[in-house]
Amino acid sequence: MLTIEAPKLMGLRSDRIPACDLDGPEGQRVLAWLTRGAEPGSFAATPLAAAVEFVKDSGTLAELKARCAGLTSGR
Repeated sequence: MLTIEAPKLMGLRSDRIPACDLDGPEGQRVLAWLTRGAEPGSFAATPLAAAVEFVKDSGTLAELKARCAGLTSGR
């Protein structure tokens, strides 16, 4: 599972933004898109590194939610 959570008040709660089963067809499509251009077998080609790279430049929670919605909308 690939899940992104945004912590809320003092880290006691969080909003789950997307959740994607990477073993399913949708998850395989998302993972292929996230790791496009990464050298096979490299750290950049892992789900964790690809997810971090995808979200690292999100400035606000709204921007993060929009980016993640686009990720699962069938690019």
